[in-house]
Amino acid sequence: MNERYSPTRQNFKMGARSWSIPALTVTAVIFGVMAVVCWQDNETNWAILTQLRAINIDSASLQRDVLRARTGMVTTYRPILSRLGNLRRNLENLKLRFQQSPLLSGDDFSQMLNQLKVSVDTTDAAVATFGAQNVLLQDSLASFTRALSILPGPSSTDQRGQFLKLDNLMLQYIRQPSPALSGAISLELDRIQNTRGADEATLRILSREGPIILSLLPRVNDAVNVIQISDATEIAERLQRRCLEAYSLESVREQRARTFLGFVAVCLCIYIISLVYRLRRKTDWLARRLDHEELIKEIGVCFEADGVSAPSLESSAQVALEIIQRFFNADACALALVDHGDRWAVETFAATLPLPVWEDRTLREMVSLAKSNERASVFRVMPTRKTGCFSREIPGLSILLAHKSTDQLIAICSLGYQSYHLRASAGEIQLLELATACLCHHIDVRRKQTECGILGRRLEHAERLQAVGTLAGGIAHEFNNILGAIIGHAEMAQNSLRRSSVARKYIEHIISSGDRARLIIDQILTLSRKRERVITPFSVSELVTEIAPLLRVALPRNIDLNFRFDDKRTVVEGSPLELQQMLMNLCKNASQAINTDGRIDIVVDRIVSGPKALAHGIMPAGDYVLLCVSDTGEGISEAVLPHIFEPFFTTRARCGGTGLGLAAVHGQVSGFAGYIDVASAVGEGTRFDIYLPPSSREPVSPDTFFGRYETPRGRGETVALVEPDLVLREVYEDNIAALGYEPAGFRTFGQFQDWISKGKQADLILIDYSSLPRNQAAIALQPAFKTAVIVIGESGLNMSSLGDDMLSALFLPKPLSSRTMAYAISLKIRTQGAIR
Repeated sequence: MNERYSPTRQNFKMGARSWSIPALTVTAVIFGVMAVVCWQDNETNWAILTQLRAINIDSASLQRDVLRARTGMVTTYRPILSRLGNLRRNLENLKLRFQQSPLLSGDDFSQMLNQLKVSVDTTDAAVATFGAQNVLLQDSLASFTRALSILPGPSSTDQRGQFLKLDNLMLQYIRQPSPALSGAISLELDRIQNTRGADEATLRILSREGPIILSLLPRVNDAVNVIQISDATEIAERLQRRCLEAYSLESVREQRARTFLGFVAVCLCIYIISLVYRLRRKTDWLARRLDHEELIKEIGVCFEADGVSAPSLESSAQVALEIIQRFFNADACALALVDHGDRWAVETFAATLPLPVWEDRTLREMVSLAKSNERASVFRVMPTRKTGCFSREIPGLSILLAHKSTDQLIAICSLGYQSYHLRASAGEIQLLELATACLCHHIDVRRKQTECGILGRRLEHAERLQAVGTLAGGIAHEFNNILGAIIGHAEMAQNSLRRSSVARKYIEHIISSGDRARLIIDQILTLSRKRERVITPFSVSELVTEIAPLLRVALPRNIDLNFRFDDKRTVVEGSPLELQQMLMNLCKNASQAINTDGRIDIVVDRIVSGPKALAHGIMPAGDYVLLCVSDTGEGISEAVLPHIFEPFFTTRARCGGTGLGLAAVHGQVSGFAGYIDVASAVGEGTRFDIYLPPSSREPVSPDTFFGRYETPRGRGETVALVEPDLVLREVYEDNIAALGYEPAGFRTFGQFQDWISKGKQADLILIDYSSLPRNQAAIALQPAFKTAVIVIGESGLNMSSLGDDMLSALFLPKPLSSRTMAYAISLKIRTQGAIR
């Protein structure tokens, strides 16, 4: 292998895309530009600092103008309002700039900005209070001063002294207000009011303006103090310092980022240069891959068939290995397919004959490594003499590549080189892995094509079984009629004979054989899927306990029947009758497998199982109700075990076996949505494990299905019977009469209507489903004839097709025994009487 044509997988990935170099070049240019340009928004930063300085200036100017207005040096308030407006606008602009600057979006800056806004709002409120009250104060002071300037004449010396004292006290109060001065001024104002001979207009002015000055002056001074102690200037300065610190820190970070981006740009340039070199190597690698694609196509051609005769698997694999050997410039090539399951099997192929004999130790080592490595292949280089797949006389090295072809199959490919200076790259190993996988795929396809014929023959066999099931379902009606006549006449004959009669025993055998034939029909209908299933929750433990006496009676005396039940809840949903049939079939097969004395164990348990490989499929993990039936019989041979659930497959055909028992069990377990497993060994017995999904519903009582009661009898009620079959009609009439009722038989529904039109009346109608008129449903018979209705039909009849007919009309499947008929007639007549 040539090293210059074998870049690593990492190199291939890094240089695989044609647009990578232009993209990296653009990225390097972008990083270089970002390292040169400025990142910060200096305009916004400068605007923020300018606004903060303007707030400082406006706040100081506002305090100065307020002091001037307080002392009366300013006659207009426009400068104050102008300063306050500027302060407001600067604050709004500052808030807008802060929103535009992501650098100043922290909680500290927001808190300081809110403090500045609160300070400006406080100043604004104080200015508004000051402006309103100071105007009144200045007017009052002017009026008060003018009134004091009108002094009394020389004749009023005392009054003149009072006015001078009041003027002096007012000047002191204006300079420094105090409660004592306020009280003294108020006292003097009262004295002046009581002075005689004074100007009344002057006295009114002094008495009106004096109290106003005394009340307004402290509030004006308080407002001025609030304005003067405003911390807006301090907050603005502090915020300015924080902004400068943030700008400085960001400048340092920006400088570091520029340095980093410049470094990255330089590194990208170096990387682009190396990538151009790798791109050249990639071109050579792509040419190698194109040759490999041709190799894959040639391997596929080796396994193609010309439609007349296909080459053998060995010859096709040999030609394919020759192509692989030539592509990798090897001196020898071999392939081993190892099945690492329970049976160690090795299948070998080689480019040249004879086939190599692999070293077992080497194979086991490679298989062990491949099994432990779930995702990748295993690659090894070792001397040729250790592999065993090539001649030991040829010196050199061998490349071994192992990977999983399937879950149980591992493919090991070996290339031999007559050189000790072999260097295998990851790229060439990848190509060898792909070629080996392609070869294994074609081998697997060829094998599947071989198995296709076998599967086709199995499909034909399954279609024949399906045809048998369809035929069995089709003849069920006629056979049920015949069987019903046989059982009915036998039951009538049995009732008419004495118990000690010899003929009575023969009749009992006839009835027993009829029951067995009915069970066979049930099994056939189950296989043909023409039986309506009854779904109900029931306890498996209670059901097995209920039918345990029946199982003990049905089994021979030489067999010991043991039961073991778990205390846990074992409720499932399905048909209890089907579970009874399953137990009967399994116990019957177990008893037939025991020649002498033996034992049958039935276990009901509740288990939690993980994923489990069964004899016929895989059971998922979950909670299950386990029904186990095991015996100590002869066991089942390994050759027979895979076929035991096939319909009509039996090893006891000469002994009366039908081959339907275990097939019916398998179908019934599938109807429960369960799983069945079988384990057996010749001479050690057989064990059937049935796993059923549990149910959380409340179970019904077993007495509903297996309860035993006395046969109810009638009191002469009239029962109308519509049955087209003459033999069955006679049997049903005899059974009805024997049960204590008065029968009235009719062949067609029209004859029954004529009988009703003559004024006759029936207490119950027993009618065959095929005799129902097409335009009249069974549910309409009860209100029309004012009586109960029982419909007789085939056991395979789909109950869902009857719709609402069965809401009031009871359905009985054929063949119909006298006991079933007795319970049905008694139930409907009693129910009808209660309704009336």
